[in-house]
Amino acid sequence: MKPLYFIAACIVFITISASTYAQEPQTNTTIKVGNCEIKIIPVANGRFGYEISKNKKLLIHQATIPALPGNNGFATKTDAEKIARKVAEKINNGETLPSLSAIEVTDLVPLPKIKQ
Repeated sequence: MKPLYFIAACIVFITISASTYAQEPQTNTTIKVGNCEIKIIPVANGRFGYEISKNKKLLIHQATIPALPGNNGFATKTDAEKIARKVAEKINNGETLPSLSAIEVTDLVPLPKIKQ
């Protein structure tokens, strides 16, 4: 009788795990921009960053908002994607060490709220 309970418990666990996994948002979608591939990644505190690869080689792992003080990630996936696309464009235009100014960043995404 004990093996029956074990099998039933396993089935319930697998069913619950599968339904939870199916409801999680996809964060590993690859976005193609020219020769670059962008992945939006989860970072600390429920925020987002990005990775940019070219020819399957990771060029940039960005867990914080570039050009702005602090260690905060982006508030939304959309904000992370906007900045990642801008950096990918610079890479595609031949910049080997692409950088963004604070003005470029704030033109694309709202300033993060700073906790005091």
